[in-house]
Amino acid sequence: ERLHSYETKRANLQAIERLKDHLISVQLTDPSSKHRIRRAVSEIGKRLSSIRNLLRDRKLELDCAVNAAENFQDDLKKLQKFCEQTEKAIQLVESATIFVPSGTDLDYVRLHEPEADEVANRLEKQWKDVFSLGEAVIDEQFGIVSFDTILEILAV
Repeated sequence: ERLHSYETKRANLQAIERLKDHLISVQLTDPSSKHRIRRAVSEIGKRLSSIRNLLRDRKLELDCAVNAAENFQDDLKKLQKFCEQTEKAIQLVESATIFVPSGTDLDYVRLHEPEADEVANRLEKQWKDVFSLGEAVIDEQFGIVSFDTILEILAV
C-alpha cells in the first residue's frame, strides 16, 4: 500500500515538474515567479528524497527486527522440543515399575543438555536486552509472565 502511495506521489511530483516547465516556458510569467516556482518544485523534490531515504532506513531496521524475531522463535522451538523430550524421558523413568527404561531418552537429554543451556542463556540475554530498551513496546506484565513460563519449562 505504501509503495503504491509512493508511486502515486512520485507521479504527482513528475506532473508538478511538467507544469513547472510549462509555466516557465509561458512568456506571460514574470522572472520572479519562474524563480519561485523552480525553488518550490526543487524543495518538494528534496523533501520527497528525504522521505524516501527515511523509509528505506526504516525498512532495513524492520527487516533486521523481523530476522531477529524469527531467530528468537526458532530458538524457542528448539528449547521447547528439548523440554518435551526431557519431560518424556522423566515420565518414562518415573513410571517404570516392571521394566528398566532403555535410557535412550535420557541419553538424548544428557547429550543435548549443553546445547539447550546455551540456547536458553542466549534467549535470556536477548530477552533482557530487548526488555531493557526504554523505547521498546513490551507489556511489562506480559514479559514477566512469559519469562517465568520459560524458566518453569527450563527447570523441568
